[in-house]
Amino acid sequence: MNSPDYIKLKEQLEQIYLVYTKGFEAYSFNKYLIKPSSEQEENYLRNSKIFRMIGVSMFKLSVLELHKLVSNKKNDQLNLYDFSKILKREDMKKYSSDLILMEKFEVLDSYQHLTQKLKILRDKHYAHTDIIRPDPELTYDDLDTLYDLVFTIIEQIYIVYFECQIKRLSVVFDPDRFEMIKILAREKDRNLAERFKKFSNR
Repeated sequence: MNSPDYIKLKEQLEQIYLVYTKGFEAYSFNKYLIKPSSEQEENYLRNSKIFRMIGVSMFKLSVLELHKLVSNKKNDQLNLYDFSKILKREDMKKYSSDLILMEKFEVLDSYQHLTQKLKILRDKHYAHTDIIRPDPELTYDDLDTLYDLVFTIIEQIYIVYFECQIKRLSVVFDPDRFEMIKILAREKDRNLAERFKKFSNR
């Protein structure tokens, strides 16, 4: 496990894991802004241009980072397709003996219709903003599917090659501890209630 090839493999896998974490956190933040945990927050966000802009930015980032991982272009250095070729090398050996990992890559291959939609969204809308094209109808369910599958692939590689478990990290955004919008929404409602009370007492 400490051979130069395995050290290099682990370093590259860690970079892939970091790209995944960055994209998934942005995606989770965007989803929270679209559907927060309370009606009070939802009412606040509906009228917030700033958070609407942040939500769009987070969605763009989540698409760009996910595309890096599922792209099959040679210039996308951290894509899982090229990484799987390293795993299949004779000196690595373990890939062909792990049916779970092989099956997960086969599932990814079967999702070409989703990765193609992601590519259209990335190429035509976000990477080249001067080109205008219709939306490719990539849904949140589609993105959930791709993000879940990519994580299970990364997770299984860690298990097979390095005998360790990983988790979905929350480096910046954790929806269970995110209180900012709750506080802003409560404060806005409180201010509105006070203004209404003053107006009513005139």
